Amino acid sequence: MATQPQKKRTREPQEVRRAALINATLEVVAEHGLSNVTSQKVAAAANMTAAMVNFHFSGKTALLHATLKFVADEFIETHKKALDEAGNSPQEQLISLVNTSLSELLFDHRKTALWYAFYSESRSREDYTRICEEHDAAYYAAYYAPIEALCAAEDRPMNPRAITLGIIGIMEHASQTLLVNPDYDRETSIEESMNFLRSVFSKW
Repeated sequence: MATQPQKKRTREPQEVRRAALINATLEVVAEHGLSNVTSQKVAAAANMTAAMVNFHFSGKTALLHATLKFVADEFIETHKKALDEAGNSPQEQLISLVNTSLSELLFDHRKTALWYAFYSESRSREDYTRICEEHDAAYYAAYYAPIEALCAAEDRPMNPRAITLGIIGIMEHASQTLLVNPDYDRETSIEESMNFLRSVFSKW
């Protein structure tokens, strides 16, 4: 009886391999630190060859830039989506933003480690600085708009900038805790954030 011909293994699309290399870069940075990232380590983590890094990203520098941009863009777009889905209520928008900032997708040890690693390097790299500044501006703007609206509804003078910096400070503290404790419970920071907002807004 004739044997059936073996099916040829289908090649993965280029975007799938690029995504795998970016994910591997997150792993390597979290484990070894930014200064110890090599094409070989990333390729091994992605189960590829170092030549594939050069093929898809023209080298380590381009891969690192793409990884930072991926994390920043994901953060910005996810917060935009959270605002869109929350509707027109400033309170619901803030609740949605807090849950998004501390979601499993974004409140991730690898992404946090990568973000802080790149942030420390941004002073010496204009391309890193630009991405970090765009991220920070979008983050601030997302929280500021609903906070400003809630301040306007209060019967007393309010400082929306200070409140915005306060809630972002809680998020940053949570991220710093996650950086040294990958098992940190995000629900704790969600509750702290809600308590902060309740203490600020009398009509919450």
